[in-house]
Amino acid sequence: MSRLWTKLPRRDVRNSVLAVFITSGLIFLSYITISKDNVQSSRFPLKHEESFATSPPMPFKEQRHESMYDRVTRVANICRKPDTKYYFKTAPITDSRHFLYNITGVCSCTVPKAASTSMKRLLLMAEFPEKADTFWNMPGNLLHAYKRDTESCTDNPGFSFFVTRNPYERLYSAYIDKIFLEKFEDVAVLLDAVYVKKVYSHLITRTTSALLAYTRAHGYYCQVANASFEHFLNFVANAKHIDPHYSPVSLLCNPCAHPVNYIFKQENLERESETLVDYLRETLQSNATFKDMELHLPNYIGNSGISHHIQTYHDVWKMRLMRNHCKLNTVSYREIWERLWQSLKISGNINETLEFKPKLFQGKGIILKSPERIIKDFKFVEELPVLSKEARARQRRKFLVEAYSKVSASTLKKIQKLFRLDFEMFGYDLQPPI
Repeated sequence: MSRLWTKLPRRDVRNSVLAVFITSGLIFLSYITISKDNVQSSRFPLKHEESFATSPPMPFKEQRHESMYDRVTRVANICRKPDTKYYFKTAPITDSRHFLYNITGVCSCTVPKAASTSMKRLLLMAEFPEKADTFWNMPGNLLHAYKRDTESCTDNPGFSFFVTRNPYERLYSAYIDKIFLEKFEDVAVLLDAVYVKKVYSHLITRTTSALLAYTRAHGYYCQVANASFEHFLNFVANAKHIDPHYSPVSLLCNPCAHPVNYIFKQENLERESETLVDYLRETLQSNATFKDMELHLPNYIGNSGISHHIQTYHDVWKMRLMRNHCKLNTVSYREIWERLWQSLKISGNINETLEFKPKLFQGKGIILKSPERIIKDFKFVEELPVLSKEARARQRRKFLVEAYSKVSASTLKKIQKLFRLDFEMFGYDLQPPI
C-alpha cells in the first residue's frame, strides 16, 4: 500500500514542470499544473444573468452567522465587479479539480487542506455503498490516489458544492503537511537549499537541474529540511503557477466561471454538510446496501489522527531514504521522528507539554520502525491522553498564532493580495490570527 501511495507525489512532479526563477539572488520555485479539462458550469441558486442590486465592497470581516443564500449571493455580486474579472486574468495558474459522481449526481470541486479527505471518503462511500467499508478504512493518501472514471460536471447536477477554509489556517496546514513534514519533498528540500543554505551562491549554472543535482550530491534528501513558514509564504506569494494545496480557493474552484449550489465552510462543516448528507440519503434511499450504512463525515482526532499521521509520514520517509540510498545516523534518525512528534502537537493530537519519547520510534539499529508497531506502542503510553475538543482547538490556535507572529508585514501583505478574493467572497477576516 505504501508503494502505491508514494507514486502520487512523484506523479505530480513528473506531470509538472519545476521552474526556478532567479531575481536579485532570490529563487522562486513552483509546480505548473495546468488543467486540460473543459469543465462546464453547474447550477447556481441565483444565476449571474439575474439583476442583483449593486452592493458596496464587503468589509473583510468574518461572516459568522449567514445563510447559504446570503453567502452565494455575496459571491455572485463580487463576480460582477470589474476588478474581480481583472484578478482572474492576472492571477497565477492553478489546477482546477471538478468531479462528477455519476450515481449520486454530485459535482464537487476538490479543495486540498479543506476537509478534502473527509468529503471524498463520504462521497465515495455513497457512490459505491458495496465498498463502503473499504473506503472507510482506506488511508487518506491512498484515498486521494484512488482511480475511477469521472466526467465533467453538467449544467444541471443534482448537487454542486465546494468547501472553503480560512486562508490563514489553510496555508499553515499546507506548510505543516507538505513542507514541515516534507510530503512535497522536492519543494521542501529546494526551499531549504535556497533560503536556508543559500546554495544558489555556490552555483555557476543557476538552473533547476543544477540545483537538484547539487542537493542530491550533498545529501540534502537524507536529512530534514528547515524552510520556515515565512519562506513558504514568500514562495507561494511569488509563484506564477500554484499547487492546488496552497492555491486560493477562489482560483481553484472559480465560482464566477463554475457556480455551485452550496459553498460550505470547514469551520462549520459538521453542521453545514448535513445538507449534503440528507441529499445523498434521499437520492440513494432505494439502494438496500446504502440503507444499512451509517453516513457521516469521519474525523481524524485522537488515536485515529495519530495513526493517520504516523502511517503517511513513515511511508514518505521510507521511500525517500530508499530512492536516495541514504545511510541514516542516530542524529538524522532522531530529527526525522522529532519532526513528526512536533506535528502531532501542532495538530492537537497530543499535549504540547509532552517531551519527545524516542523509545516509541526506536527500531533495530537505525532502521525505521514499522508504523504498525509504533501505533501499537502509542496505545500503551499513559501520558498520551486524547485532548478534549476544546483543548485541541485551543492548542491548534496557539500554534497558528505563534506562526503568524513571526511573519513579516511585507510577506503578509503579499499573501493578503493573492488571497483577497478568498477573504472577500467567503467572508473571512483579513487580519491575521492573534
